[in-house]
Amino acid sequence: EGSANTAVGTQALLLNDTGYNNIAVGESTLRNNESGYRNVAIGFQPLMKNTEGYCNTAIGQHALYENLTGNNNVAIGRSSLRNTTGDQNIALGSYSGDNITSGSDNIIIGYSVDAASATGDNQLNIGDTIYGDLSTGRVGIGTDAPTALLHIQAAAATDAFQRVHADYNATGISKAYTVYATSGNVTS
Repeated sequence: EGSANTAVGTQALLLNDTGYNNIAVGESTLRNNESGYRNVAIGFQPLMKNTEGYCNTAIGQHALYENLTGNNNVAIGRSSLRNTTGDQNIALGSYSGDNITSGSDNIIIGYSVDAASATGDNQLNIGDTIYGDLSTGRVGIGTDAPTALLHIQAAAATDAFQRVHADYNATGISKAYTVYATSGNVTS
């Protein structure tokens, strides 16, 4: 049943009952979908276990494979967001975000790049180099636990600086400083 669905491939949308406006292209795409709607699944078994989730996009083998009820996720790449049941996650790259289980509102970019926490929300990880806490707007380069709006952590003591740190208040920047790793000097 359901309406306005497109299914191309063996067992694509096999169990669909009331789901509508779904596009399933490839073997077992959206296979277990019952009432989920406006999903797009392309590849081998993306969104296979989805039953009620809606407005998800999964492109690549096993992308969003374990998703049952999660909504508004985008997974592009083999096994990206494979294990998530969360909502509003974005993962680009094969195996990206495949450690996320129940976390929501995460952005993960890069081959085999994961979130710092499988159950955490509002995490950013770009290439295991740029990290962020999307709920606070804090971004870290070289650190997955930024303590300021911009936190740069040097990889070695020979790097030009160890940390740039800026704090903001209602009127603008209240404090900005650089800690130089080679000399230990602090400048603002």
